[in-house]
Amino acid sequence: MTWLRYLGIGVAALLLFGAGYKYASALYESDIAELQKNHALAVKELTNEYRKQEQAQAQRLAQAWDELEKARTESVDLRHDVERVHQLADGYRARLSAAGASACKPCKAELARCVKLLAEGAGLAGEGADLSVRIAADKDAIVKISTGH
Repeated sequence: MTWLRYLGIGVAALLLFGAGYKYASALYESDIAELQKNHALAVKELTNEYRKQEQAQAQRLAQAWDELEKARTESVDLRHDVERVHQLADGYRARLSAAGASACKPCKAELARCVKLLAEGAGLAGEGADLSVRIAADKDAIVKISTGH
């Protein structure tokens, strides 16, 4: 009868071990399911955050592009103004050339130098304005894209 008692204890130990194993397995499966659910939520939150950041960057890029186009338009307007000054200077030169010999020669020479300086100054001003507008627009676009402001 002792062997029957040992056999009963062995069977009871096996049943107890099997029940403990099943219980631990159920706990682990529950923990794994919870971890998978938390991971899926974290991935979804990060994806949403990255999409918001991407949209914000796209909006900043569009704004910077618009400002660049506006600066280019202003540059074209400045070029038109410079062209107008050049045409005025050419008109003054033509009038000066048309003035007869009765005009005062020193005044005529001085006026010619003034017209020449005016034309050169207008050209340089136009180039400088165009360059400063392009540089400022590029700088602003880069700053907005890189800092997000």
